Amino acid sequence: MTLAASAARSSRLLLTGFYYSRVKCPETRSLVFGKMKYRTIVTRTAPEEVGNPINLTPYIKRQFDDVIASPEDRRSYRGLQLANDLKVLLISDPTTDKSAASLDVNAGHLNDPHELPGLAHFCEHMLFLGTEKYPVENEYQKYLSTHGGGSNAYTACDHTNYHFDVAPEFLNGAVDRNGLFLSFRFAQFFIGPLFTESCTEREVCAVDSEHSNNVQNDDWRFCQLERSLSKQTHAYSKFGTGNRKTLLEDARAKNLDPRRELLKFHDENYSSNLMCLAAGSHGDILRNIYPTYMSRHIRDIRKESLDELAQMVVPIFAKIPNKNLTAPEWPEHPYGSEQLGHRIDVVPVKDLRSLHAYFPIPDLHPHYKSNPGHYVSHLLGHEGEGSLLSELKRKGWVNGLSAGPQISAKGFGFFNVDFELSEEGLDHVDDIVHLMFKYIQMMKVGGPQEWIHREVESLGKIQFRFQDKNRPQNYVTAISTALHYYPLKEVLYAPYMMPDYKPELIAKLLNMLTIDNVGISVISQKFKGKSLSSLMPYSAYDDLRGGEGLADIFPPPAIKLLRTTH
Repeated sequence: MTLAASAARSSRLLLTGFYYSRVKCPETRSLVFGKMKYRTIVTRTAPEEVGNPINLTPYIKRQFDDVIASPEDRRSYRGLQLANDLKVLLISDPTTDKSAASLDVNAGHLNDPHELPGLAHFCEHMLFLGTEKYPVENEYQKYLSTHGGGSNAYTACDHTNYHFDVAPEFLNGAVDRNGLFLSFRFAQFFIGPLFTESCTEREVCAVDSEHSNNVQNDDWRFCQLERSLSKQTHAYSKFGTGNRKTLLEDARAKNLDPRRELLKFHDENYSSNLMCLAAGSHGDILRNIYPTYMSRHIRDIRKESLDELAQMVVPIFAKIPNKNLTAPEWPEHPYGSEQLGHRIDVVPVKDLRSLHAYFPIPDLHPHYKSNPGHYVSHLLGHEGEGSLLSELKRKGWVNGLSAGPQISAKGFGFFNVDFELSEEGLDHVDDIVHLMFKYIQMMKVGGPQEWIHREVESLGKIQFRFQDKNRPQNYVTAISTALHYYPLKEVLYAPYMMPDYKPELIAKLLNMLTIDNVGISVISQKFKGKSLSSLMPYSAYDDLRGGEGLADIFPPPAIKLLRTTH
């Protein structure tokens, strides 16, 4: 991976709330459903016949018209903090071919009650199946599926994301019989979900089917292994996907009503002050609908588009109840000394060969202005002469290397170093780990250097200015997640910026990359035939036994060797 590509990858991942991730394993669900965002009118009457715009002042606590954007970015932005403390970023994009929106809730599977693993993911599924205001299932799905629309949602460790898009030219048809907008329907997910009894058991089957499919997904398997090896008293160890056994059979055995538990979970975790919304469209929607009126009355189409988006989004999303919940944090790390010092051999489904070293670290988001993770990633992932990668390639042991922090949830994360192994490299895992620690030691001895920090900062500025344009749905999804971590004004730039040089933070991070604070996993079908370790917990992971063994855990000779020779 080139230096520029490495920086770009870290920046893009950081925008979504994660600095770097070896494994992406949110509990995902794809479906086509209704869209959120854009003002549409029942008939094509002129705007003056529809009525005056709503006075938004009572709904808005703060407005930000100075959101930092790339000089090359043709989009315009407006940040809002609503009266109910919902954070919103509106986007006007004159070149987009899709309208898109995303709402992110600061609650994920770490919030699951211990007696009902998978409840957050199950809640994500159920929100699509009717609300008090709109109880009919699949109404939006039908509209969007015929008009270029789509939707997805996923449940991660500490947040759940709902997002969708639709062809802008069909927004004027996306109204109900009362002339209400798609945003009105979407907001009802977070205001009055039904969680009907009939849907509950049926959707458990959908979750169970998803789990069965996940068992054959290597990323998901690696993620579940990582969770299963963590402290069993920590929320991270829970079974995030859930299945029929955990959500229905076990629940009933414990005299728990799944529907009642869903309502309780939604009530205790879904609050406007824990939600962030990003919504965007192009500025020509109303011009297409009312060409004469628009050409006569609108001087700044992008500003007008932001005004229209605000008219559509603000009044309804301001109605989401603010329960003034405290954003959850997990300052205790799920990995301690007992969870480290192991080598794990993993049998993948696909033909993969890789070596993964992971170091427990705290959450680095509070230090985004100095970004010590980017500094260390820059050096460990460097490809130039004298770099770790160049030496390992010279020996013929690896084909690629990536390194960087992965922030799993607010409070904790990992610094990961991943090696794509060659066939020969599989026989030199101990040597590769040894060289990695020698390189880290060299970085410690040399100490932090401001000129290196400024070089990484300059790279970030270049990446921010000339970044590739993402698909609208991906863009709003990343932004709605990032809004949990960064101020509205800086939410676009924060993943790239690092104006503050703080050598003490760099040194502190480097001092966490030690032999006593590492776990090692080696992934290859070479290990086929080994059985699951006895460290694997409870039957939630029993389905992993369906294929060849997933992992075997044993004292690592590589780490023993390093402790005596390093």
